[in-house]
Amino acid sequence: MLFHLYLLRLIEYIKVDDLDTALQFATNELAPRGAQHPEFLVDLEKTMALLAFPDLAKYADDVNPTQPTDQDTLSLFQDPAFAPIMQLMKRAQRVKVAKELNSAILESQGNGTETKLTGLVQLMAWGEEKLESSGVVLPAGERSRGRNWAGQVLAE
Repeated sequence: MLFHLYLLRLIEYIKVDDLDTALQFATNELAPRGAQHPEFLVDLEKTMALLAFPDLAKYADDVNPTQPTDQDTLSLFQDPAFAPIMQLMKRAQRVKVAKELNSAILESQGNGTETKLTGLVQLMAWGEEKLESSGVVLPAGERSRGRNWAGQVLAE
């Protein structure tokens, strides 16, 4: 988990174009961990590839999306080989690390790996489904609203 937090920090350095700090951080913090744990090397290599393709770091962020203007960058975005690298810049990557951190905190406190809110959202969707399947007619604006909302919340 700590390694993934460090990768996220490296990605943020690259995203704000602080390449000197990014290289120093990768050298001091990530390289030793990669040497000790070879299973981390693939993720580290993908993240370091952002240094070689700064336009991917600049334009692949889905929180503040901007479109590249030059043809070379557009061709990178269409190349499936760059999809795993671009995925690092997406909000989903940050959410994945946040969930990993939350699970570790909850587990260290003896609470399991799922938040109570997640369980409540699942219960709400289940209850809505049971009401509809038992013949209860919900108002038109409320039908499937809970399940749709639960699907969005739990997908992140």
